[in-house]
This record gives sequence, C-alpha cells and structure tokens, in this order.
Amino acid sequence: LSEFRHTTAFLPFERRNRTLSTDESTCAPGVLKTSSRESSWRFSSKPVFHILASGIYVLSEHQEALKPYMNAAGAVELGRLLSDGRIKLGMALGRSAGATIDQIIAQAGDKNIVHIATQQPTENLVRMLAVGRLDAMHGQPFEMPLMARMANLDEQRLIYLPIAEQEPVQQIF
Repeated sequence: LSEFRHTTAFLPFERRNRTLSTDESTCAPGVLKTSSRESSWRFSSKPVFHILASGIYVLSEHQEALKPYMNAAGAVELGRLLSDGRIKLGMALGRSAGATIDQIIAQAGDKNIVHIATQQPTENLVRMLAVGRLDAMHGQPFEMPLMARMANLDEQRLIYLPIAEQEPVQQIF
C-alpha cells in the first residue's frame, strides 16, 4: 500500500486506546472486540486469530493462596477473588480481558487492583510479582515466557490459572 504513509509506534495500552478512538488512520491488529470499543474503533469483519484466553498468574510458591478462589476445574473465580479483597492483583491499565472480565473488574473497583501504565506493563507486573509487591497478575499466556526472561525470573515459577468467568479461547481482531 504505497499510497499510504505507515509508521509504527509502541504505546502503553491506555494511550493506544485513546489514539484508536480519535485518529481514523490508526490501526492496531490483535485486539479484543468489546461493545465499548466497537462504538469508536473499527474492526476487521473476521478474527485475525484465536488465542488461549488470558488468565491469572501466580508464583508457584504462592499458588496455595489462590486455592480458596478456585472452582472444581481449577479455574479462578475472579469475581469472588476481587470481592474478598485479600489478594493484590496486578493489571495493565487500558488492556481489555474481554467484556465479561472487564465488567467484573469495573464492578470490583480499585480496592485490590494495581494498574500499571508503562511501555512494557506485563514485564513490570512480572517484576512486581517476583519481588512480592503483587500476589497475582493478569496476563496473556503467549507473552509470559518472554516477560519472565526479561524480568530475570525462571518461567517455571509462573503458574497460569484460567479465569472461570470467561471462555477458554478468545477471538482477536
């Protein structure tokens, strides 16, 4: 498409979201489609790909702390976890986890959620998890091995727990 001027920018999620809402010439492949985003963003008609759904990550040595919030299938019931208020959960500001999870997070408020807004929020969340500033964090399975290495953390210590309230696979547009 030589008739267009292309640039690449690496932005924190929140800034990317604002740009997608205000600049018609901006695109960001690889995002979740939600009703709030559909009101101001443009999406392809078909998903670009499907991914294993985001989940909750915890260090292996702290996995027991999440057992009270896990259902019989081993998935974390995020609504119960957040309403209890004992677990400090890290999340990237502006990153959607899908409509259902976003609604649960919005209803819970910020009481025990730490939002990170940086160029590499997932790497920073992994670092915070590793030093004990967080009990758990939200993340995408495909990014964890790299983020663990960047944070100098043995990736075997990061345990993925699915979220009970969401489908196991997400469509990415």
